[in-house]
Order: sequence, then C-alpha cells, then structure tokens
Amino acid sequence: MPKDKGHTSASLIIPSESSTTTSYVYSRRALIQKFRTTEILRAAHHFGGPSLRRFVLLGSAVSVLNSFEDLPRQGRPYTEKDWNPFTVARNGTVPGYNVSNTRAEAAAWQFMEKAKPGFDLTGINPDIITGPMIHPIHGPKSINETKHFAIASFNDGTHKRIEGVTFLFYHFVDVRDVARSHVDALKNPAAANQHVLLIAGLISPQLVVNTIRQNFPSLKDRVPEGNPSQVLPSDVHPTGWDTRISLDILAKGSRDGRQEYIELEKSIIDAVNMILPIGILG
Repeated sequence: MPKDKGHTSASLIIPSESSTTTSYVYSRRALIQKFRTTEILRAAHHFGGPSLRRFVLLGSAVSVLNSFEDLPRQGRPYTEKDWNPFTVARNGTVPGYNVSNTRAEAAAWQFMEKAKPGFDLTGINPDIITGPMIHPIHGPKSINETKHFAIASFNDGTHKRIEGVTFLFYHFVDVRDVARSHVDALKNPAAANQHVLLIAGLISPQLVVNTIRQNFPSLKDRVPEGNPSQVLPSDVHPTGWDTRISLDILAKGSRDGRQEYIELEKSIIDAVNMILPIGILG
C-alpha cells in the first residue's frame, strides 16, 4: 500500500480468518463477517495502489456444501461451482459459522465484480482443519474449538462412547496444507480469481479413535473403542467432493508440480503428540 497516512506498501494480502465456533446465532455473525470482509477489500482497493497484486481470502468449505442435505443423504459431489444455498428465509437455524462464511465470500466476489480493483482474488476453502496448533497450549481452554471436537474430545473424557457422537462435517485437511496453500496461492498465476477447495479425505469420530488407540497404547483406557470396522454412523451419508479443478490449481503452484495432502493418521498423531506433554490428555 502507498506510504501515506500510516500505510506501508504491500503487494499481497492475507487477512486472518475468524475462529470456528458453533455458538453464534446466524444473523448477527453473518452480518459482522460480511461487513468485515468487504471493508478489508475496500481498504485494499483504496490504499493498495498499483503494487497490490493479489488478495487471498481464507474462508471455509461450508461456503460450498449444503448445510441442510450434506449428511442425511449422499448427493452429487460438491465442486468449486457450488454454493451453500442457505438463506435467512429458510426455516430453522444452522451454526453461524456456516452462514457467515458463505455470506462473506459471496460478498467478496460481488465486490470484485463491481469494483474491478487492480488486484485479483483467491478464495481458500478448507473443511475441518486438523493437525498441530501453532499457538502455545497451557490448558484445555487453549485448544481451539475445531481441534477439541475433532480430536481432543475423544481423549479428555468428553466422550465415554462413540455411539451417538457425530460431526457437523466429515472431511478434513491438515493445517500445514492450509498454510502451504496460502503461500502457494500468493504467486501462483493459476490461482487468480479462483475458488480453491482444500479437502484431503474423510474424517469421523470412529476414524479418530481408531488412529489414537492404534498409535498411543497408553491412551487406550481413556479413548472409547466404538466399532473399529464401522467408519461412519449408520445414519450419516456425507456427500463427497470433486476437487479436480482445485488440485490442478494447487499443483501448478507447487515446486514439483504435484499436490499431495497430509494423511489423516499423521495429522491426528501430530496433534496428539503436541497436546500430550502438557498433561491435558493423560
């Protein structure tokens, strides 16, 4: 940004994402997130000048999946062209996180279309983010909500049994892959004005406990066994993802021309290894 009125020059922008939470009412959070995103874009457009080339927006896969139909029945695989069809007029409520991210990213693309700024936009959309945390962990409350419900909750006594435990979503990506995709997207020509999905594979409560019990024998007494051969709850049929376009974009930005994700087992093991030494799990 131009060196004027306290602003320093920049050619690339990555605004930080709001934390994942399921505790907000949709209308309030959606408005806040939408306003926040468009204001950052307006500021970038106003102050960016000719040096600003790209704006990378971290959103979520919830901007794409259908919050009402994702789990009861398996539908057509989601692609980069899909959008979560939620509207305020629909009956019922869904977590504010879903709505806020959908509204925020949609507002970002609308801004780009109307304002036609000198920079381009890349949207990064991960599903459940797993893996180790970058921030210091001092106790249970310092574990962010995603890592707790997806991993730590199966070790800390939250769940005594697997039966009846469900996730809001059933696909994951490791946090290190999310970070790498941001770095790659900054200077990857193929990522210009693209909606990039980050989906590494399936995750479920049973897959998580299977991994922990197999790799951490000392935690077996704390981690429920469930039914190791039944990966998904009987009434859950998550819709899959067709991310071939995103994989091609990401491959073009990588050094070796390939896009390979960290597998679920390594992601869970590394997360548990980070938490174990401070005594939260054992």
